[in-house]
Amino acid sequence: ERSFFKCLVPVILRHKARLNKSVRDAIINTWIDWLKAPPSEENENTSTGTSTRKKKRRHGCIESAAHEYLILLLNEWASNFGNILMPRDLLLKIAIEVAEVVNATEFQQDRKLSELWKNDDIGFAHIKVQYERLLSLLPGTHSVQWKNAVGIKSDIVADGENRKGDQKAIEIKVD
Repeated sequence: ERSFFKCLVPVILRHKARLNKSVRDAIINTWIDWLKAPPSEENENTSTGTSTRKKKRRHGCIESAAHEYLILLLNEWASNFGNILMPRDLLLKIAIEVAEVVNATEFQQDRKLSELWKNDDIGFAHIKVQYERLLSLLPGTHSVQWKNAVGIKSDIVADGENRKGDQKAIEIKVD
């Protein structure tokens, strides 16, 4: 799965001349459908060897390559094409939708995006990096809006902006 998405993103990015809004929307909608797909099932032979039973995976798609590479693609579109292909309002809307979709695939509360974000889960780290990059591309109000929508407590900084791409957070001391 990972190698498929790793190859797909550069191929999509190479066709920037043919990439209009309807193609962009088709790509995003298809990708979100991939995220919504039920977890794959494994055939497992019983001791008799004559019948099989299905065993569902316990995890959804929150740590999947599909999730990681969709956020990477959104980042590339937003940073390379700017507001022409990926307006910031649309980027925010899609980022919220993706977070809702991946959360819906998880059955355990500790596997929700906000929990993995807060706990700095190692399996989620590479996806969190992509989300932090995405948040750095958005205006501060949009970043806070995304964090609130997915249940992440946001840090308040002096100018009202929450830039995760910055090297250091600004601390405010109230006397």
